[in-house]
Amino acid sequence: MNYLILIVNYREFLDSVSKGLAGSSFQIMLASISLFFFIFIIILISKIHKYKEKKKLKLILDKKYNNLIKQYSINLNEKDIIERLSKFLRNPEKKYLLLLNPNIFHSTLNKLRELILINKKEHLDSKTLYSLEHKLGFNRISKFSELNTTYDLPNGLSVYVIFSKNQKISGTIINTESEIKVDVEDRIKENLKGKKAIIYAHTYSGIYVFYTVIKSTGKYQLSLEHTFKLKTLQRRNFFRKSVHLPVLIEKTGEPAEPIGSLLYDISGGGASIDNRKLGLKPNDDIKISFPGNNLLTLRLNAEVIRSSRNGKTVHVKFNHLKFPTQDRIIRLINK
Repeated sequence: MNYLILIVNYREFLDSVSKGLAGSSFQIMLASISLFFFIFIIILISKIHKYKEKKKLKLILDKKYNNLIKQYSINLNEKDIIERLSKFLRNPEKKYLLLLNPNIFHSTLNKLRELILINKKEHLDSKTLYSLEHKLGFNRISKFSELNTTYDLPNGLSVYVIFSKNQKISGTIINTESEIKVDVEDRIKENLKGKKAIIYAHTYSGIYVFYTVIKSTGKYQLSLEHTFKLKTLQRRNFFRKSVHLPVLIEKTGEPAEPIGSLLYDISGGGASIDNRKLGLKPNDDIKISFPGNNLLTLRLNAEVIRSSRNGKTVHVKFNHLKFPTQDRIIRLINK
């Protein structure tokens, strides 16, 4: 029954179409115009809807981007780099991803650098780039990696600030975003703003020195300018302090009781020891302990590398020295 109804309706539809086609040319033209106008309206509404959706999405993406710019305290020069990088994205409107994804950031950065090599008019300021990467956390390196600039200095790092021949202060880095902020152990009693300073930083990868200017001071805090010029020091050359410190020495692998002696000087990498009672020779392995010294309640493994003063003094280097232990020694030296 339903099939019969469909057949009848289909025939009626064909009849109506044939009657329409049989009408005058004016009627056919009018019907065509109406049809085209109807299609045009549908397309226009669809286009307007898509435009509104695209505009709405752009507003959402721009809001997300601007919130991230504000969150990371991005300045105008740093923002300019991001805008230049966004041109290498498939969808530049999604430039907020440059602030969140280090892979996307560095991929577009490589493309920009390739462009700079071709077009000499293009320029990329290294200082601004390092600052931007630092703020975004994209240049965070392993604590064992070498440092390239002061932006790479990690929070919690021990540093030693020398601002005159007789003035030296130790402290800890607490922030390196726009400037190097250092909490110091001793109260600062004078205004050091504008003074030049030498900074020694002790890290897992080595000891670094750089020159800077003190931007401001607080009672227990210094703010220092960033620099891109870092020099590395060999550990044995880092701050050797003359001391008169009692120690106990025992030869590795020998059952004899430790023998008392004196330490003449000490550095982050070794020491000089009174050898008159010890009879030590180059290549001897020893253990050094510090009886009754609260600053150095530890035992150090060392190797004799040479002697001086006709064998009365031996010079040793510390072996297998862990970073925290070495840091404690350097802190002692810089008291």
